[in-house]
Amino acid sequence: MRVIFTITLAAICGNIYTTAFCQEKPGPQLYFTTRENSRVQANTAYYYQCTAFDSADHALTYTAENLPAWLTFNTGTHTLTGKTQSAGQYPVTLAVSNGAATARQHFMLTVGDENTANILCLGNSITNGTSKFNSYRRLLWQMLHKSNYNFDMVGSWSKHHAGGEVPNPDFDMDHEGHSGWTTGHVFHPPGWTVRAVIYSSGLQAIHLILY
Repeated sequence: MRVIFTITLAAICGNIYTTAFCQEKPGPQLYFTTRENSRVQANTAYYYQCTAFDSADHALTYTAENLPAWLTFNTGTHTLTGKTQSAGQYPVTLAVSNGAATARQHFMLTVGDENTANILCLGNSITNGTSKFNSYRRLLWQMLHKSNYNFDMVGSWSKHHAGGEVPNPDFDMDHEGHSGWTTGHVFHPPGWTVRAVIYSSGLQAIHLILY
């Protein structure tokens, strides 16, 4: 919704000046409030219950748009469950609708085993990505996936720095990219980005040169 404000100013000399400007009024917001459960061990039951927020308080309908055959989505409880013995990565897309708009949650579900290698992409905005830039992580994931490597990208983030999605959220989006970071921040993180993240042993770290 666009709101137009008009302001009339009277100058000392008696002349009247009128100006107008527009401001976009935020519309209703609809988004997922839960972070995806993006990893499970092979032969272990997987469980994820998603929830969403609608600022207009409409009734919400949850659906699954893209699932591997071994997963089942319950639309009533909006829970995702299943089990498989096959290690690998499986794309998942969940959706929530309020009747007028639809929000989606994309993620890559990793089924790991004793041979799964963790890969931590660590860096600044080049690692982080933006709403117009996927970051090098997508190309890296595509090359590793095409070569049938058993891996999982890990990190405390799954969005870009502004909290949104990259243009093509069709890869494993877990990462540790922080816009504006330098080499000093890697060892002494600024207060606003301190995160307690514990990774399992066997971690493979990949990072760009930070300046």
